[in-house]
Amino acid sequence: MVLLFGLHDEAYNWFSAMPPKAIKQKSSPKRRPALTARSTGTTPWRSSVGSVGEELFAKAFRSSPHPIGITELDSGRCLEVNDACLEIFGFQRDEVVGQTTLMLGIWPDPQERVQFIDRLKAEGKVRNLEVSMRMKDGERRQFIISTDLITLGGKPCLLTIGNDITERKRAEEALSRAHEELEERVAERTAELGRLNEWLQAEITERKHCLAQARAGIPSPGGQCPSLFLLCRYGIALSLCEQAV
Repeated sequence: MVLLFGLHDEAYNWFSAMPPKAIKQKSSPKRRPALTARSTGTTPWRSSVGSVGEELFAKAFRSSPHPIGITELDSGRCLEVNDACLEIFGFQRDEVVGQTTLMLGIWPDPQERVQFIDRLKAEGKVRNLEVSMRMKDGERRQFIISTDLITLGGKPCLLTIGNDITERKRAEEALSRAHEELEERVAERTAELGRLNEWLQAEITERKHCLAQARAGIPSPGGQCPSLFLLCRYGIALSLCEQAV
């Protein structure tokens, strides 16, 4: 519908951009004058250009893979939605059209809609807003939505198109969790290597002390110098350290 109305506006501009003489030639006293972008809202679909445009844009609306909908500004009543919107949210058309978004429960927190409407009234449009929506089965999915204020039948309405980013968000969260787990493992290994290094330093100090005693002819406690045993332990620990690195 963003495409639909955006291109309707282009149709308006095409008519208003015509020079006065050209507009006069295409009209006659018996026909209504061509509509401009300042018109009351009636579109020039009776012309051949308008008829073709209406058909093309209606097809674009129906075939869009993105959920698109029109709702009333004040009540939130749904006026029209496309098939992609029904498929994603899990509703049938007769369950949606004529019902309000609050009755359908698609806003998990009604206050979020109030804040959204306030922002829309202040700015006239909202672009690329990330929101959480509730599906018919209760599942929550994430969307990026863009909304424009339009007028239909004299009533202010919202024209909204969304992009379901749920799978992307889940992939990002999974990647973030994997990154955190990796950082934890690195921190654990770093701490383990630190402890191993401290042990190696203690072993080296003890070995040097034992060798110094052996050279001086001072017997070690227990009657023997554990230098060979310590050397083996040092070699094993060093091998483990190199593997960890």
